[in-house]
Amino acid sequence: MRYLSGVVLLLMVSSVGWGATTLSYTGDDISSAAGTMTVTCTDTVLGDLWSLQLKRQTVNMVAQIISFRDLQDGGTFNYADAATWGQSMFTMHPPAGGFAGGTIAATFTELHKSTDYYSYKVTTVFTKGGAQKWTEETTYVVNPSTTSGTVFTAQAVLTNTSGGDIGSADVVYAFRPRMGLGIGSYTAASGCSLSSYSSGVSLHKQSGGVNDAIWQITDNIDPTNDQRQAGMIAWGQAEVLDNSVTSALGLTAGRTFSMVTDVLNNSTSTSQFDVLLHVAPCLVYIAAPYNWGQPGTISDQAVYTKNAMLEINITAAEENLPPTADAGIDQSVTDTDDNDVETVTLDGSGSSDSDGTIVSWLWTEGVTQLATTQTADVSLAVGTHTITLTVTDDDAATHEDTVVITVNPFTPTLTADAGDDQTKTDLFNDGYKVIKFGGVASRPSGEITSWVWSEGATQLATGPRPLVPLTVGTHTITLTITDIDTDTAQDTTTVVVTPYDSDTCPPLTIPVYTTQNAPATPTVEQLPLVSSVTYCDVTWTFSSPARVGRFITGDYYVIGPVTVSSISPSWDGVKNGSMFNKVVNNWNSHLYSGLDTRVLFGRYDASFRTDPPVSMVAGDILVSSVGLTRNAEPTTPFGELSNDDSPIESTSVLHCLSAPVAPDAFRPGYTVQPSATVYYSRNLNRALLPTVNYGSTVYPLIFTWKHGIFEGKTDITIDLWSRAFARPWTGEIVWFGYDAPVEYEPNYKHIAARMLSMASLALATNETAANKEKLLIGMVQRGIDLWAIVRGGHVGWPGHGGHGSSRKFCIVLAGALLGDTNMASPKTTYPSCLFGEDEQTCYGSDCWGDSWTGATVVFGGHQYSIPQSWWLENIYGMPATGSATHTGGFYEHIDPTEWNVDHYQSESYRRCCNVNAWVGYDLVLLLMGLETQWNHDAFFDFCDRWMYEDNAATAALLEQALQQNPNSPFSPTFQVPISWKSPYNPRAADDFVNQMWDMFRTTVARPIDGWEP
Repeated sequence: MRYLSGVVLLLMVSSVGWGATTLSYTGDDISSAAGTMTVTCTDTVLGDLWSLQLKRQTVNMVAQIISFRDLQDGGTFNYADAATWGQSMFTMHPPAGGFAGGTIAATFTELHKSTDYYSYKVTTVFTKGGAQKWTEETTYVVNPSTTSGTVFTAQAVLTNTSGGDIGSADVVYAFRPRMGLGIGSYTAASGCSLSSYSSGVSLHKQSGGVNDAIWQITDNIDPTNDQRQAGMIAWGQAEVLDNSVTSALGLTAGRTFSMVTDVLNNSTSTSQFDVLLHVAPCLVYIAAPYNWGQPGTISDQAVYTKNAMLEINITAAEENLPPTADAGIDQSVTDTDDNDVETVTLDGSGSSDSDGTIVSWLWTEGVTQLATTQTADVSLAVGTHTITLTVTDDDAATHEDTVVITVNPFTPTLTADAGDDQTKTDLFNDGYKVIKFGGVASRPSGEITSWVWSEGATQLATGPRPLVPLTVGTHTITLTITDIDTDTAQDTTTVVVTPYDSDTCPPLTIPVYTTQNAPATPTVEQLPLVSSVTYCDVTWTFSSPARVGRFITGDYYVIGPVTVSSISPSWDGVKNGSMFNKVVNNWNSHLYSGLDTRVLFGRYDASFRTDPPVSMVAGDILVSSVGLTRNAEPTTPFGELSNDDSPIESTSVLHCLSAPVAPDAFRPGYTVQPSATVYYSRNLNRALLPTVNYGSTVYPLIFTWKHGIFEGKTDITIDLWSRAFARPWTGEIVWFGYDAPVEYEPNYKHIAARMLSMASLALATNETAANKEKLLIGMVQRGIDLWAIVRGGHVGWPGHGGHGSSRKFCIVLAGALLGDTNMASPKTTYPSCLFGEDEQTCYGSDCWGDSWTGATVVFGGHQYSIPQSWWLENIYGMPATGSATHTGGFYEHIDPTEWNVDHYQSESYRRCCNVNAWVGYDLVLLLMGLETQWNHDAFFDFCDRWMYEDNAATAALLEQALQQNPNSPFSPTFQVPISWKSPYNPRAADDFVNQMWDMFRTTVARPIDGWEP
């Protein structure tokens, strides 16, 4: 019989008056690879009895029967592959003869599949006349990687399920030759030889079964080597023959053995036999049994003989050389981040197998499995670890090696990082520049006891991120940090402050141009021809020399067409980005910036960034940024204690024009707009500006704001205020100002509104026109920039806390002074454009009712950037779209005892972040008589209400209401902030605004009680 490596084919033949049978094989060798083999059984009397096809899918997997064909009757079993096991696999067509009108069906069921073992069950049922005649169940178990000494079992049961007699024709057919599949595998251990193998054969009975049996093992080569014994023992007892007897068989290569059992029985009970051939310790073959069921009722004289033959061809196996495991060299690592574990790489790539391949790697520590790959990254706790690598080759041989890995505990090593070197310009000829420093320590900030910044022996500042004024020149700054263990570390950074240069900096003074002294427009040839131009620390280099000019603000333009070949500072993968022709009429432009990857909340979008070369023609606009240096912390332009939210330090704008403009021309807006108008300062109607007598040219400012651009300045003058508006405020597009240039533009526009109130009131005093001009030009330029954004289709600035403030005033002011009636009345010209001051004020008669305080003008509440019109069109209490947990919008008409979390939040915004910043430019509008252009009277009455209503008294009432309704969803411990009550009770947020209000509000004709019932 042909031997299949790894598979023993077990043939059970039942014969009733038949001749001898032989097997023939055609097709593929299925010893190790996928293939198909056909086995044909031929009887010397009856001829071809049956054929079957075998298929082996993978190494160490049991061969599968693809099909079985009864060559006598033509019936065919068709088997499916392993993927469909567990389903009905085949149906035998009714054959001619005793099974006419019946069917045989089989089901394969997968029982278990793992690296330990694999088992399946085959159930065959013969049905005739609508009733089951017999059922056969065979269970197979196989271990894919058998080791020496492993014993496998398989069992099959044939039972009569019809409950009636089985006819003689059926009996004959039932015991036609059948094929049982042997499940086998082998291992060859080092040092084993076939001559030393022993074997054992067991033949067992099931209780109540056959009482007599004769078995014989015949050596077909050497008949004298036959072994025969009669009798059986009950299942589960010792083997009939021990190894000392069966070892005489001499299982050597080339020998073939036959085993025949003769069973004589005339009982009606069911019997079960198990035939097991066990070859140890180097080879293991398992022969699955074929089991015979007795007929139902048979005459006492009936005697049936069933012969089962097992043929085994022993072939010598090549001796396998085991693999060699190499777990790598011992390692010693340190817990670098003080979390008590460290990631370590296990490397078994040095392992090898000289006569095959390694098929598995297993890393273990004790009984704990760590990994199953050749190399692996594992986390190990602090301590010493002995790790074992076990490798297994393709013949199931294994080998082990160990590696010792020591994870040492974290040892704090203090290091300091003073940030990047910087080059900055003294933009306003102060003789110094305020520098933002940023220090980082290797230990947590809570473990650092001191930060000291010094130049030579001179201490400059303390703290991790100070603002330090440095004089023009080169400075080597040392950061010294000390930790809780008194260890110190130092790092240095170099700062170069270049002197003021009128060609690269904003103008220190700006002439007061009128129609009487308007400057001439230069010709193209009169403009300087340059290879590059620098403004406010940004340099644009051209591919070829180009003509450049300057607007009245100091910003540059270039005559096109031109190509910008490089920009400095250049994009470094994080900061210093540029944007080209920024559009504002789509939602993405409202959300995303291309200037810096550090823009908060994922608002950076590389598609908005433009890298050189940049080809420019007339009308194009290039905005280039300078990002905050590494480690620096964004703060408001005044160095206020609270931080800002933008990583952009400053921006510069380059316009491309087709022809020169006069020196008094304002820069067009920095965003795309239809047919941009060029405005000129000669056309400013300065007579509209108020000239009230404040009594001083020095203006009070709260202490915390005397930093940043005001650092080192004792007196806050109108010239200092002009610095805040000398450069473009480009943070007006991306919502929340997340890309605002925070050196001079705060991202939170509540702060911007406070700045605007103070600066516009300074502009309304009786200072000379020459003193006012620079601030006036800066504020008008901001209005022109905002007007361009509105004309470009921007949605506007809706009510959302204090973020929607300050823009409308600049547009109205610029339009009124320039004589542009459309600009002066933006809400009339563009009714759908949103402004925070309009969105968050309303008369009670138009907005669900008057305030609980009796005031007839109310605050619009926190509106979550949803237009006021939505809140007016929906029943109160409906959640805002996209904010299903909020009840925002108007709330003051509700009694405070019924307020919820959103109402208290809205009241907090009313008191902290809106009207207290508006009242300054509200007063300027009144002094200039621009109520009609503003076109929203509720704003003026609401500012009056804030300044004249007793806010301390209403705060006390709110406190009482809160005691009645603690509103735990807001906060179980929420209390009315002390800033709402006396003696604080602020009106405007800044003293200068309160002073101007008290001095001049009543000089305006508009009544101050328009908010009262």
